[in-house]
Amino acid sequence: MSQLNVYTLCIFVLVVSSHALRLKGNTARSMEIHLDTTCGDCHRWILDEFEPLWRDKKFQEAMTKSYNISFWAHTITRHSQTFSLNLALDCASKHFSFEDFVDTLLKWEAQIEPWAAVSPSPMSSDAGGSGPLDTTIQEVHVDEDSLLKKSVPERAGFEGVALVKTCMAKEANETAEWVRQHTPQDFHEVPLVVIDGVRQVDAVDGLKSFLCSQMQGEALESCPSDSHSLIQSESSYCKGSRTHGAVDGQMLLQKTCAISQGLVSMPESESEDTMLP
Repeated sequence: MSQLNVYTLCIFVLVVSSHALRLKGNTARSMEIHLDTTCGDCHRWILDEFEPLWRDKKFQEAMTKSYNISFWAHTITRHSQTFSLNLALDCASKHFSFEDFVDTLLKWEAQIEPWAAVSPSPMSSDAGGSGPLDTTIQEVHVDEDSLLKKSVPERAGFEGVALVKTCMAKEANETAEWVRQHTPQDFHEVPLVVIDGVRQVDAVDGLKSFLCSQMQGEALESCPSDSHSLIQSESSYCKGSRTHGAVDGQMLLQKTCAISQGLVSMPESESEDTMLP
């Protein structure tokens, strides 16, 4: 091979290598957000932590540039509709563009009310109607059709409601398996943020502070200069532990989830002996 050809080949290799390194450096990281739409802590996290950042166009642009974000809805609580409600979100995630899905999710979470706090009547008190009353949490039936119609974006040519309903009717098992394949091992808490396969407790405790500390290359005007110091040290969201016999992190019990004490998984895996007392 002539000296000129060797020189040309070396230049070509350097150019290709440089391009590959640049692409690698610009590759967005994966951010998986795991939730249960019947978990009260998940509502608060989505609406208080994620939504404000999504509504900030500059922050949204920075997030979507830095991360490939995905949401995964799991059946965690004892609510009788937990499987179908979470399946509806997973079907929307499966068939909608990401922007349409996030729009749907935010509207859905702002409206859904699967639980209600109920105080017993004073007359039922053993103390003759006086003394402190214990508030209990009761399940509330969710009108799934109405919630879906109010949440899915409406525009000409977009049949979002029909897509979700068809998926729920014909692709339930396929969609459930799709979610299971993207469930982290030893999965036992929601909300949960996983970045490149690693759980990020700080992202749950304070998403904005966490992202500001991570997206150093992005000039985000809304990020405080001392964002590292704003990250909380202890999570206040739903945590629990795996039950015996759990498969792929699907059979769960929630111990400290605000108003979402319960268990999970696919209908065929539900059994009375795994229920909390």
